[in-house]
Amino acid sequence: MNLQGTSFAAPNVTGGLMLAEQRRTQLFPSASPLLASTWRAAAVHTALELGTPGPSYLTGWGSFDTERLVSLLEDDESAGRGTFIKEFTIATGVPKTFYVTLPANTQGDITLAWSDPAGSPSAFGSDVDDTTAMLVNDIDLVAVDAATSTTHLPWILNPDLSGESAAVRGAAATRGTDNRNNLEKVTMDSSTQDRRIAVTITPNGTLQGGSQKVSLILSGVEPEAPTVVSSGFTQNPSNLDEYALTISFDPGTFYTLETSTTLQAGSWSDVSTFKAEDSTTTVLTTRDTGSTKQFWRVRRGE
Repeated sequence: MNLQGTSFAAPNVTGGLMLAEQRRTQLFPSASPLLASTWRAAAVHTALELGTPGPSYLTGWGSFDTERLVSLLEDDESAGRGTFIKEFTIATGVPKTFYVTLPANTQGDITLAWSDPAGSPSAFGSDVDDTTAMLVNDIDLVAVDAATSTTHLPWILNPDLSGESAAVRGAAATRGTDNRNNLEKVTMDSSTQDRRIAVTITPNGTLQGGSQKVSLILSGVEPEAPTVVSSGFTQNPSNLDEYALTISFDPGTFYTLETSTTLQAGSWSDVSTFKAEDSTTTVLTTRDTGSTKQFWRVRRGE
């Protein structure tokens, strides 16, 4: 049977999302529910493209694919929760940047989404096909090649609100700055060389309420290892058994602080688990007073 329309598409997508949620509860049984914007971003990110690259007014972002969505969840579990499926908060005037590696001969994709606050449309029936943009919190996603400064912008479509031309609206998607939608997707075409990519999420103007929770999905890229920043290991002068570690990593990821006194295989033990909200985070730990030497390290995952 071949059926069309949103009446048949909506229950299929909804059912697929619930199957993915069922798998997620198996992978992360104690995790909090994902944001609605995270599911939306993940569904778009893993959709199968239909026709030309990027979105279109005819096929949207493509065909919803439950299997690819579940694979994304499993990849995130294998790498450490939050590595490829991220949730964090953006504040007014404070962009966030972190780095990933895009291996040679690999396409990289990054999708950003957020649940935008309600806009202020005209009264019902007073304005037909209002062309006023209703985006409240405008947030931009951009990826920049650290070596060449090549900038990768999101896919955009021309809505041609003035001419309403079918030919213009039917043109292939291009890349540019998006100030209309609360979902942006960047595609980085493959290259023969490995590339270090700076991923930046920037709020434009004042965010309603001062901040906005965002969802970020990545694929094709490899995250960088967390590192203790320069002068990032500090002893508390008021408590010589307590230390502060300032660590650099990608936001939205869950990490575990580990410690050891011998550096022998199997000697590491967990100290604490935390989620990174920013590109750097400071965590506190205490030393083993019975040992003359002690070491710490950070790993992805819980």
